[in-house]
Amino acid sequence: MHIAIITAGGAGMFCGSCMHDNSWAKGLRTAGAEVSLLPMYTPIRVDEEDQSLTPVFFGGINCYLNDRFRWWQRVPRILTRWLDSPGIIRRATKG
Repeated sequence: MHIAIITAGGAGMFCGSCMHDNSWAKGLRTAGAEVSLLPMYTPIRVDEEDQSLTPVFFGGINCYLNDRFRWWQRVPRILTRWLDSPGIIRRATKG
């Protein structure tokens, strides 16, 4: 059985929920389970080894722009996809 743990992401900050999910994924992997830790909107920031092996599921920047500006939803995906890259999200949430 494969376990998927979905976590919101801390937007460049230490997040207790993200740390909990990261530790939970590590513990399950240590016990022999097949686990994926999926950051939903922004990459997670933890004080131990990051257990998320996948990129961000929904880019937080595009989600925000889609919610804030109706016209953004009509912009072709090919022009907005770059905002979902982990490097851009990390840079935007560095604070």
